[in-house]
Amino acid sequence: MIRRTTWLVSSVALVMACANVVEEAPPAGTTPTEGVFGVAPPASRGTPSVVTLSPVSPPSATDGTSGQGLNTQATGTAVMDQFGLAFTPRELSVRVGEIVRFTNSEGALAHNVQLRSSAGGDELFNDDTSAGTFVEYEFAEEGGYDVTCETHPGMAAFIYATTSPYVVFSTPDGAFHFPLVPPGEYTLSVWHVDESLRTDQAVAVGPESTEVRIRSSR
Repeated sequence: MIRRTTWLVSSVALVMACANVVEEAPPAGTTPTEGVFGVAPPASRGTPSVVTLSPVSPPSATDGTSGQGLNTQATGTAVMDQFGLAFTPRELSVRVGEIVRFTNSEGALAHNVQLRSSAGGDELFNDDTSAGTFVEYEFAEEGGYDVTCETHPGMAAFIYATTSPYVVFSTPDGAFHFPLVPPGEYTLSVWHVDESLRTDQAVAVGPESTEVRIRSSR
């Protein structure tokens, strides 16, 4: 579903407050004191690994889980802005079925939004965003998506859509961390631009920190 309309962008701060941003993992070399952590394959072509945790049994609605890596927004609208000749945020996680609003708060400078699937590179969407307007796109399928601006080739971003309640982007060297994960059985999945580096494995999360050693698919 694609929508286009005119909208006055009042401030970048407002846009950032609306975005469903997944925070980065802590710097390499630090050991988390709780949650799930490990090292996935390092970033490639500027795109980090995406790590998700999916409970084997759905978590209780009253478990009180919250914090970094928790993808709580089921369906709604997330925001990716164009400002300072850059997409903000540079990396965005959304739930499958969620709409992303691409805004332009650049002032008088016109931009463009080109969306391609990371799987095969097929173009899914291409539209212009003049100053004070936005376009919207609904992410109906799980996976990675590359975002660029045809008008300004140096502008690039990445969006990952998932059904998993826990998702985090790794650091450039692959480190990842999920704090405050309830104990239980999970499937940990690693998405990477190199399909040969994508993996799925069972993980038992305990009451304290759980280190995951990523198994190679090769």
